[in-house]
Amino acid sequence: MRGLELSKENSDYLEHLDIEFTGIEIPENEMILKIKEKIISTNAELQNEKYINEIKDLFDLLPQNVEKFIFLLNERYYNLPVFYYVKINDIPSILHNLHKMINKDINLFNNALKRRYHIYKSFLKLDYDNICKLEGLVSNDLEGKEVTLKNYLLNITTKILRKAQVSLKEQKKTDE
Repeated sequence: MRGLELSKENSDYLEHLDIEFTGIEIPENEMILKIKEKIISTNAELQNEKYINEIKDLFDLLPQNVEKFIFLLNERYYNLPVFYYVKINDIPSILHNLHKMINKDINLFNNALKRRYHIYKSFLKLDYDNICKLEGLVSNDLEGKEVTLKNYLLNITTKILRKAQVSLKEQKKTDE
């Protein structure tokens, strides 16, 4: 098992690991089954690390390249719970980037979120906790601030995030 741990350090996620086992007859040996389970769990850990890095790169596009962010969100990551893979310490940077966006880009971001959580909610249940945290940060940030177009758009962001929370929570209940 130590060898499997060491190999993880130099390995990448293998998307179709199940295919690697196709056609291989694995005897009902307890040790071999443990090794197979370890390979599968290691691959899942590598997948998680891959997504964390990819989603960090995705959010690094904000605020400069909102259109590319939205394109990737809608085309590449449409069914991936991207907020789930945002590290908890990085959520305030999303708020910071929202403040740095021009109004048009905040509106694009809002429309992308609205679409995403309306159409793909069944895939995105894991986003729930971080969506709640982001909504709380944005709401607290807006509290007591004067009404400007940017703050109005950010207020819309909070409403979209609240609606996404309700939608994701309902989806969780439906799936249980």
